[in-house]
Amino acid sequence: MSDVKKLGLFALIALVVSSSIGAGIFDLTASLAAAGTAGPAIIAWVIVFIGFLFMVLSINYIVKNKPEVDGLIAYAKEGFGNFWGFVSGWGYWLSCWLGNIAFATVLMGAVAGIASAAGSNFLGDPATVLNWPALIIASVIMWLIALLVYSGIKSASVVNAVVMVAKLIPLAVFLIIAIVAFKAGAFTADFWGNVFANAKSTATNFDFKTVWAQVNGSFMVLLWVFVGIEGATIFTSRAQKRSEAAKATIIGFIVLVFVYVFISLLPFGMMSHAELTKLSSPVLGQIMKKEVGSWGVVFINTGLTISILGAWLSWTMLPVEAVETMATHKLLPSIWGKLNAKGTPVFALILTTILCQVFVFTLHFPKLIIAGSSAYSFAFGLCASAILVCWLFIGLFQMKLAVQSKKYAWLLVGLIAAAFQLWMMVVSGMSYLIIVLILYIPGVILYLYRRGKEAGGITLVDWLGSIIFSVVGGALIGMLAIDYQKGMEFLAKPVPTWTITALFVILAVVGVFMPSKEKALTE
Repeated sequence: MSDVKKLGLFALIALVVSSSIGAGIFDLTASLAAAGTAGPAIIAWVIVFIGFLFMVLSINYIVKNKPEVDGLIAYAKEGFGNFWGFVSGWGYWLSCWLGNIAFATVLMGAVAGIASAAGSNFLGDPATVLNWPALIIASVIMWLIALLVYSGIKSASVVNAVVMVAKLIPLAVFLIIAIVAFKAGAFTADFWGNVFANAKSTATNFDFKTVWAQVNGSFMVLLWVFVGIEGATIFTSRAQKRSEAAKATIIGFIVLVFVYVFISLLPFGMMSHAELTKLSSPVLGQIMKKEVGSWGVVFINTGLTISILGAWLSWTMLPVEAVETMATHKLLPSIWGKLNAKGTPVFALILTTILCQVFVFTLHFPKLIIAGSSAYSFAFGLCASAILVCWLFIGLFQMKLAVQSKKYAWLLVGLIAAAFQLWMMVVSGMSYLIIVLILYIPGVILYLYRRGKEAGGITLVDWLGSIIFSVVGGALIGMLAIDYQKGMEFLAKPVPTWTITALFVILAVVGVFMPSKEKALTE
């Protein structure tokens, strides 16, 4: 690929920021308020900051010590073998296009708000379920974005950089207004959730069980807003300098933390907790309306629309790039990596968009959504769960490199990063992760085809991993088909959760400290 098509540092930073800052930030305060108050939200932020900081440090360590390994998918393949490279790559691909479904619901919500202000309610309530007009509009936008990506990754990245700047402007204006309007008294009035009414409360209104329940309730949405932070590593092979992928990730992380923390926490000092939980989406628009008048809603809705379109564009680029990488590494059939004259993987783009289209249509039918979830939370829950496994391999690969080079002090970096991802799997629940596991079944078939027919043979690990994924996935499908409600209730119990977590821990320990030697059974 020529240097003309290579991405510079600013384009990579734009990819990280634009991929991460999508719809979630505009309702982040409300999501945190629904889970708890300002105190628990700060604790959740500290934990998530530490977890992602060590993940970013792990990426930086990998790029410096193994610069030839080109990105997230290659980390798993290089460190643990082909099958785990497939697991990481397929999970990342699922995460990206499932995230696009969440963008569709929020974008339709923004359009519905504009239409409602004009006296029309033809789009209904897209945050809950998409009606037919909303489905049609979302579908048209989806295919237009796919057409832009079809014109070339480089062209799309230029648009993405412009969109990044445009989406930060309304957030910067909100931040200035929030700082001016912030009242410390309001921020501390309900700091721990007013647990004084509970018998176990202390003089400071702090009760550990109550507060920790609120902290746990905040994790899933905080994971969701950071999905995309690894975006620069996916485009390592397209970067002008491979080291710039690590720099872009670090700079992007700093920008994201600053924007997210202040924009999500400052409103707790502008309105009471009760008021925040009652605000309609987008919450930042409602807060702006209170402070500056009705133009604030229009201003924020405009920023929301730009933000979603930018993130949607990024997340259309990322999955097709991911599967092209998988095809290059012989983890998927070669047709998935076939490029057009503009350098875009055409088959991957079209198939991914078709799958997005199918899942968007399912949001018209509430019975297909996990009980108690809105269309939006269902989509972002699937997205966040799918990427946890991919993020896990970042820490594990960093640990393996530290062991191989006998830099044992550096083990702590990857250990904290990997432990954080495992913990997130536990506290975020298994319901979404189970659905993601089922979606691995067709991928396993494609993987075995490529390894068996085109890549020189299938290993014992390939067979064992594929059989386990297929049997477990098939059993889950059968259990949910017989009695969906009881099946989900069983999966929500501690035993399945800790069993799956223990399995991940065992595989992680074996993978980190055992040399990876693969030999095809046909050889």
